[in-house]
Amino acid sequence: MARRRRQKRQIVLWILSLIIVMSMICSFIVSLRPSQPRDTATSTPTRFAPPWTVSPTRAEPTLTATPSLEPARAPATSAPPTKQP
Repeated sequence: MARRRRQKRQIVLWILSLIIVMSMICSFIVSLRPSQPRDTATSTPTRFAPPWTVSPTRAEPTLTATPSLEPARAPATSAPPTKQP
């Protein structure tokens, strides 16, 4: 009787092992296949300004001197022009 139980248990373990191995083989084969190109149904996003942003306005000239971000220009000389960054 004990031998029969042991045999049944061993058969069940073999079947489970085969199922697991087959599953792993199928997963490996699927992972090797090249991926299919995706057909996107959505359109490309358009660029727009969100409604909460402020639209750019022209700055009013001020009477006070403000520092400039541009470098100061050298006085005009008779030297040929050079490339400036």
